[in-house]
Amino acid sequence: MNLLNKYRNHLREQNVSKTTIRNYVSDIRQYYNFLLDSEGLTPTAVDDNIVDYLNPSSHRSYEHYLKQGDLSPSTIRRRQVALANFTNFILHFKGAEVINDTPNTSGQVQLLGSGFAGLLLAGLILILLVGVAIGINQGRSMLAYELKAEISTLGQVAGTTNP
Repeated sequence: MNLLNKYRNHLREQNVSKTTIRNYVSDIRQYYNFLLDSEGLTPTAVDDNIVDYLNPSSHRSYEHYLKQGDLSPSTIRRRQVALANFTNFILHFKGAEVINDTPNTSGQVQLLGSGFAGLLLAGLILILLVGVAIGINQGRSMLAYELKAEISTLGQVAGTTNP
């Protein structure tokens, strides 16, 4: 739970109120306990592998777990906000950023390093995505062209003309 101490210090540096710090740290401790119970991890394993559990699938499982208890909706919401804040802190603390901003069905979070290799990888990914987008648009153009030709052929067979 060494990360919790670093998180607490981070919140202090951000001039967050003492009450919010106490609540957020308590909320993240509850998330750790959830991981200890649901994943069968040790506290050290949670700290060492926390990035593996900061993903949409784990967050949804935790939300479902919270809703099974007798917590008020405002408490559940605060715990979700604390977890989102903690996730942002961990991603910055680990020197990484999320590459994939789309819904993630695998439960994995792919991280990008902050050094030159990470920058190079980001550039290659961007080039790949632009290439895919261009290919998709060209495919749509070909499909529209083929559709228009097919409609024209059908019109000729039926004895009508298309503008």
